[in-house]
Amino acid sequence: MYREVLVDVYAPEPVNLDQVEDAKGIKYLEKALKHAAKTLAPEEDRQYYLEDSPDYGTDVIRISNVECLNCWYGFIYTQNNSQFRLTETMRPTLEGLEVIYPAMVDDQDIEFSIEPGQDHMVILRRIDNKCQYGL
Repeated sequence: MYREVLVDVYAPEPVNLDQVEDAKGIKYLEKALKHAAKTLAPEEDRQYYLEDSPDYGTDVIRISNVECLNCWYGFIYTQNNSQFRLTETMRPTLEGLEVIYPAMVDDQDIEFSIEPGQDHMVILRRIDNKCQYGL
């Protein structure tokens, strides 16, 4: 991960920033990106990609975006509102992007399992001005 970060904070009172461990920092970023997926991503980024499945239908939502934030991060957010555990292997095709969380299997696949009522976040980082992805 990155060790040197430039931060500008504009606040009416002094602010103290402390370095955090990578795992804790990723959790903060994950939480912020989940919020962005739910509140900032355009409606057209929301997909019911398992709607043909009788077990999941429109109860599983995927929101993917690499453009809605003014930074070089993007996300693939999956929310399981079904009654069933969702186990998936995702093999994204990335151009100008890299997966920073979770760790990929064999540098190709992302494997995850989502319990009913839970969600999952894949964090993407742009490594080029031009990027695209497919699932």
